[in-house]
Amino acid sequence: YTLSFWLGNMDNRAPNYTQSSSVEVLINGVGQGTFTNSNNTNNQIHWALQSLNFTPAVASNTIQFRNASSTDFFVGLDDVALDV
Repeated sequence: YTLSFWLGNMDNRAPNYTQSSSVEVLINGVGQGTFTNSNNTNNQIHWALQSLNFTPAVASNTIQFRNASSTDFFVGLDDVALDV
């Protein structure tokens, strides 16, 4: 399976958005990695495509996204897709 999603990072020069945006992906409660977008676009949200390949261990699976940015107040998540 391929899980893909767009991860947004707010312009790091904006107040309260000074860090990169990160999200941790878990499948059935097991961490699959932390994905980070450090890119900046002046006065806008910069979107970066992320992807993860995995083989499901059971017939029904839970996919979870957790904010992994400790001090940044924005983590964008959009257009999540799962290709079988």
